[in-house]
Amino acid sequence: MANGCAWDSLDAHLLRVLHVLLTEGSVSRAARRLNLSQPAVSTALKRLREIIGDPLLVRSRGGMTPTERGAELLEPIRIVLEQLEQIADGPRGFDPASTKRSFNVATPDYLNAMLLGEVVSDVHKQAPGAQIAFHSMTQSSDYPRALESGELDLVIGNWPNPPDHLRTAPLFEDRMVVLMRSGHRLSGGSLSMADWLGAEHMVP
Repeated sequence: MANGCAWDSLDAHLLRVLHVLLTEGSVSRAARRLNLSQPAVSTALKRLREIIGDPLLVRSRGGMTPTERGAELLEPIRIVLEQLEQIADGPRGFDPASTKRSFNVATPDYLNAMLLGEVVSDVHKQAPGAQIAFHSMTQSSDYPRALESGELDLVIGNWPNPPDHLRTAPLFEDRMVVLMRSGHRLSGGSLSMADWLGAEHMVP
């Protein structure tokens, strides 16, 4: 069990490292997100284990899995980090020109080509010290959980019924079209839903 003196050594940097480790489940991925070397993250994890008195993460197939204690700490650490950020921002609120934050954004692959260059350019102009990392959206990803845990800061995509507790805003309207080769059996007239469902197709 960690003692009171050890807990005095738990600072914001270590909390941030632990939060990213718990969400990423990998020292190498956490190092990339934190812009730290892998040895530095491993050293921080060793110190965290000493302070908290728990392994926090254990090796598993494909990475590392939080222990019961580690999983319990994820939400409290997220809240503490948000509160520390509010303290640092002070009454001025968020200042893009001075922020050094890293932002994690999930988008469908087809939107990356449309948004990536323009977004990165705008962020660089308004927040030169910020970093932005794009993550590909997949059908199996749990975006509400990733947003709530802080693993993601923003999700851009077609989300017809987002949870009520998440803040959303429309960016643009996108019209879906069907493309087929010249001479396809369905190219001669209007396309019904039954026609579309009965055809072989792929969606980007």
